[in-house]
Amino acid sequence: MLGDELTDVLQLTARGNELIILGQEILHTLEQLCAYMLSIAALDPSTVPFQRRPVALSELAERTATHFQSSAQVKGIAIRLQLPTSIAVPLIEGDPTLLEHLLSNLVGNSIKHTPSGGSVTLCLIPEGGVVHLEVTDTGIGMGTENIQAALSGSGRPSGQPTAGEDSTGTGLSVIWHIVKAHRAHLAIFSEGRGKGTTFRITFPAVKDIPSIPVSQQ
Repeated sequence: MLGDELTDVLQLTARGNELIILGQEILHTLEQLCAYMLSIAALDPSTVPFQRRPVALSELAERTATHFQSSAQVKGIAIRLQLPTSIAVPLIEGDPTLLEHLLSNLVGNSIKHTPSGGSVTLCLIPEGGVVHLEVTDTGIGMGTENIQAALSGSGRPSGQPTAGEDSTGTGLSVIWHIVKAHRAHLAIFSEGRGKGTTFRITFPAVKDIPSIPVSQQ
């Protein structure tokens, strides 16, 4: 009799844990959708004013790399941050909140679509009057059609996350909208399936504003 009651309690507990996990997954998906909707809304001047002020991409890159260290480590992926060591990084003009969301989408998507043992590299490259932001992974790669769709603003991931992570499929669209709002240029490179992907975003540097010295990065 006691054994039957104990079994019932254990079954209810297990079911309760399953419901908690399911609820957490649903909440996470809703958070992703809300983030996407807020990003798109923020790009509509009639909805939310778009901030334009000098932004240090190097600081955002460092914060993003630190933020994703733990989730990448759990999956067995190395996060690498490459900042220039001999030249200053020019500031760019934009909305810091949207730019941070852009970096999070780029790095987060790369982690999702890179298998264990791979790597994600976040790199800043000053060149003339521009700053190149590159995120390169060793993941599942992208085909030509998927790249073209992403560059048109209608792209969706070409494959499922490698560890079954949640994905709304909106990340590429968010990236495109934020890049367009900042008058930047998006390029995507991949040699095909299983050969990784590089996202390169080129921002015009802010003129007549001092760059961030290397010693302060």
